[in-house]
Amino acid sequence: MNDYLDEVCGRLVGFDTASAKSDLPAVEYLSKELEGYGFRTALQPVELWGVSQANLVAWIGAPSADGLIISGHVDTVPYDGAAGMGARAAET
Repeated sequence: MNDYLDEVCGRLVGFDTASAKSDLPAVEYLSKELEGYGFRTALQPVELWGVSQANLVAWIGAPSADGLIISGHVDTVPYDGAAGMGARAAET
């Protein structure tokens, strides 16, 4: 399992998800990996400053009021200094 987690983390870090770029390739990859373990997934597309992004919702089993929610970011590449979403967000 550790080798698999190392591979997944390496792949996720390898996606260029700098602030002004789309995170869709990383989100789609993660969605497919989760589906391989029995999760159901849904992408919630959103456009931020002209860049396609998406939220990933994944669940397993029947819905219940005491379910577990895990939240995180897939933008694993630091802000690259280009005029993009990070610069625009700082202006607001």
